[in-house]
Amino acid sequence: MKEGLRLGLIAAALVVLCAGYQSYDLRAAEKLGKLFLKAGTAMLDGKEVIDSQLQDTVKDMKARRGNFILVDDEAQADFLLVVLTRSSSMMSPAGTPINHRTITASFSVRDGSGWKPICKLANPEKAFSGDSWGIAAGAVIKEAEKCVAAYKAK
Repeated sequence: MKEGLRLGLIAAALVVLCAGYQSYDLRAAEKLGKLFLKAGTAMLDGKEVIDSQLQDTVKDMKARRGNFILVDDEAQADFLLVVLTRSSSMMSPAGTPINHRTITASFSVRDGSGWKPICKLANPEKAFSGDSWGIAAGAVIKEAEKCVAAYKAK
């Protein structure tokens, strides 16, 4: 009896492992392409500088990459997302004032050895899309996914 129970548990474990492997393959097939994220730069006294707050937003986006495969080398990417601005404002969607965080970015597709801009992105100005910088960053990634879908549909 114990031998049969042990074999049954082993078989169940194999089924779970195989199902997990298959679902992993399905998620990999859903990826939209390789994405390179970077913060926009500004010129200061003739030098190009990166805003540390924009760099923090890039980190937030990397943690919420959506259906993209992140790459560390811009030359390997299919898409380029450059964080341009981030700002806070007060809004009252249901009568209660909340601090809404807004992130804007440019989104480009590989065009030979360069980039072709296809969308200007921003998280929507609605409740819960800008409650924190992380949520706002995730909302911009979702907008990028929509942009890719629209671009591929053309």
